[in-house]
Amino acid sequence: MRKTVLVGTREIKHVKVQAQWVINQLYSINNEYRYQLVEVRTKADIYGDCSREVFKDNDDKKIFTEELEEALRKGEIDIAVHRMNDVPYEIEPEFSIAAVVGRSDPSDVLVSHKNLSLDNLPQGAIIGVSSALRKAQLLRFRPDFNIAACRGNIHNRISKVKKKELDAVVVAACDMERLGLEDKITEYLPYSLCMPEAGQGAVAVEIRSDDSEIRSLVEKINNPIVANEVEAERSLVKYLLLAECNLPVGALARYKGKRLHLEAVVLSFDGSKSVRAYATEYITSPERLGLKVANKLLMRGADKILQEVS
Repeated sequence: MRKTVLVGTREIKHVKVQAQWVINQLYSINNEYRYQLVEVRTKADIYGDCSREVFKDNDDKKIFTEELEEALRKGEIDIAVHRMNDVPYEIEPEFSIAAVVGRSDPSDVLVSHKNLSLDNLPQGAIIGVSSALRKAQLLRFRPDFNIAACRGNIHNRISKVKKKELDAVVVAACDMERLGLEDKITEYLPYSLCMPEAGQGAVAVEIRSDDSEIRSLVEKINNPIVANEVEAERSLVKYLLLAECNLPVGALARYKGKRLHLEAVVLSFDGSKSVRAYATEYITSPERLGLKVANKLLMRGADKILQEVS
């Protein structure tokens, strides 16, 4: 039995915080191992800035995971910890998501200059976002907004608002909360306005598929409720996009009692077109629920939007 488990994570702070949380979970169920955090620089860390237009062709989830998977492949790490919404919808067979550990608030939040609400931001306000989905939803709400790409370190994004380089940024609530920055939040955006990416707020643990020792360790911290929610969301998006990951599709599944509820939205890049759908059922297959909502979206015209933006 190995003595040290090497836990890989991206370099930026809000991602390292969740990796340390995973280590704490692992230690609580097996303290016979030492757990060592290993920082891996990904393309997302290198290119995380506010200087480019919002990603379309470049909006590829591999920029968050490719270097971590290479470290797994080489044995430089035993575990890779990801934000679930950063994980590609198709994973190479040599790797597996062995656990979905937990889920923080999946909402998006606004951080603005002078704490102005989204409604009260000035005409033509410049808002930094990190995804085409946020861009599309904000433009649907207010077409006058100017949207700038803004990725990477959360503190750097907020500093651009403080320096008045941006009027506001929209980021994941979970990232703010992991850093203890709740006091910087201007407002939590409702799902009717900003539906999150599939998996947002959840933490994924990836391993080498053939590493049975690590699998038996990691599977003990899997949260089956969150895993089902995430599977429903990701199966919907995967079915719609056929593994494309750069189109504006949002999805959120939540348990209410014994029923799993799934809502989703598909938008054009400029937000001018939008289709929403919802379904719920006593869950036996999260994937089936995802396909059910995906088919509702297609019947309501999502296929035409997807053809236009792909």
